[in-house]
Amino acid sequence: MQTKIVYTMISNKDDYFSEQFLASAWSARHYNSDAKIILLCDKATAQYIDSVYYNDLFGVLDEIIKVDVPDELSNKEKSRWIKTKAREYVSGSMIQLDVDTIICGDLSELDKMNVDVAAVYDYHCKFNDAPYKQRVINSVSKYYGVSKDAIMESKTDYYNSGVIYSSDTVNAKSFYNDWHYHWQKGLASGVSRDQYAFFRASMNNTVEELSGDYNCMIRSSIAFLYTARIMHFFNSGWGSDLISPFFSGEIYRSIKNNKGLSDADKKFILVCKSEFESPSVIMDSHESEIIFSPVFILLRVWHKEKSVMFRCANLLARVILKLKGL
Repeated sequence: MQTKIVYTMISNKDDYFSEQFLASAWSARHYNSDAKIILLCDKATAQYIDSVYYNDLFGVLDEIIKVDVPDELSNKEKSRWIKTKAREYVSGSMIQLDVDTIICGDLSELDKMNVDVAAVYDYHCKFNDAPYKQRVINSVSKYYGVSKDAIMESKTDYYNSGVIYSSDTVNAKSFYNDWHYHWQKGLASGVSRDQYAFFRASMNNTVEELSGDYNCMIRSSIAFLYTARIMHFFNSGWGSDLISPFFSGEIYRSIKNNKGLSDADKKFILVCKSEFESPSVIMDSHESEIIFSPVFILLRVWHKEKSVMFRCANLLARVILKLKGL
């Protein structure tokens, strides 16, 4: 496999990013024995994972590239700083992965890609069909000084930045330069997330659609579950995390407690596509709009807090439904 598998991470003993990386990189090596796997991180992260997980990384990780990152940034901001500059540190084509991914198959088909930059539609849908479309438009307009009309007229799609393919080309480097520039601009306004900046950079650069097989966002769609080569378990998920040990963090706690991957952990990783609790309900696009609404989010908070407000809301709902004859 010629396409390099690249991770970016900032981590220490107080988080689970190293454990996520270890699980993801191990799965990548399991299915892609000849791939070159690279980690981009700062010196502190490199020292931490080397001291704790050296034995597990031996034979899995090919190279650690230590990047000088501005000290004044938080760890979250440092990770985004490296992520948006990754193209500068790696030669050749690469598939850049967030650590909250698990590889489920052979990735060598990526060697046939003939594009500069490619990513998967966020939530596996066109931007016009996304339930959060207006929020993105409002935020991008606010943080980057672009009119809402200009955003709509650009017909730019909203991609998920958890998995990105890029070639070692002038156009790909131009995209990454714009991505980093807009990320810094957003950071100046207090926004550390990288996906709005990815969207803004996409307005001025060509980003091709990558098959959803390479970034199955199972939290939002089951469309690519059967054929997925990469599963993406969001760190910043919504809803209950109890549906899977990869959402709840159970498997990552196990890795941290054991100071490495146990045989049981590896078995979990290899069957990650089927490790879901029941009941787990499939929703259509209209129902997805409801769960993104403020009223649903509030109900979820009340339910989680076991608040009396949840019982009151349920009582009111029963009265209204009865009046409507439902």
